[in-house]
Amino acid sequence: MMKAFFAAGVVLLAASVLAADEKPKAGYAKKGGLSLTIALDKKTYDPADEVVLRFALKNESKGVLYVGDGFLAPDYHEAGPGRHFEVHVKAGGKDALYFWSGMATEGRTAGIRQVFKLKPGEEYKGTIRLSAGTEKDKKFASLPHAQRGGSFEDKASRKAHVLGRDSQRYTVELRYQVDPKTYGVWKPPADFKDELLWKGELTAAPLEFEVSAKK
Repeated sequence: MMKAFFAAGVVLLAASVLAADEKPKAGYAKKGGLSLTIALDKKTYDPADEVVLRFALKNESKGVLYVGDGFLAPDYHEAGPGRHFEVHVKAGGKDALYFWSGMATEGRTAGIRQVFKLKPGEEYKGTIRLSAGTEKDKKFASLPHAQRGGSFEDKASRKAHVLGRDSQRYTVELRYQVDPKTYGVWKPPADFKDELLWKGELTAAPLEFEVSAKK
C-alpha cells in the first residue's frame, strides 16, 4: 500500500513539474518550428517617453522557412487588426484595447504579403512603436507617418485611450499571423515555395508595463 502511495506521489510530482515547465515564458511563444520573442526597453515609462515593442521571429527548425510581412517591411512593421502583426493590449489588466500603428497601408497595398527567407537559427527582427510620447501622440497628424506613435481605442466603448492618462498599468501581447487565404505574395524570390511559408498564429505571452509621471 505504501509503495502504491509513493508511486502515485511521484507521478503527481512529475506532472506538476511538467506543468510548470509548460507555463508560457513572458514575451515568448513557439510553434511549428518558429519562435516569437518580444521585449520592452523598460517596465515603467514616463508619459513623455517613447514606448517601443521589439520582436524577433526565429527559425527553430532544421530547414528553411519563409516568414511573411506587409508591403512596408522590412523598413516598417505595421500592426493592426487583421495585419500580419496584431498588438493586444489590456489596460488595468482587464480592459482590452484596439491598436493601430502610426503608419499603415491602404487599398491594394494592404493586401500585399512580402516573404523573407530564414535559414535554421536566423531571425527576422523589428520594432513597433506603441507611443511616441504623450505630447507627440497629441500632435499625431502633424508628424511624418514613420515617426508617429500608435493609436489605442477601448474595444467596449470605442473611445480613444491615452496611455498614462486613462490607465497606468498595462499588459501587451504580440500576435504574428499568416493566413493562406489572405494577402497575395508579392515579388517572391526565385527559390520561394509556398510550402516553405510558415502559416498559422503565434502569440507571445504578455509583458507588463506601466506609464506614469515620475515622482
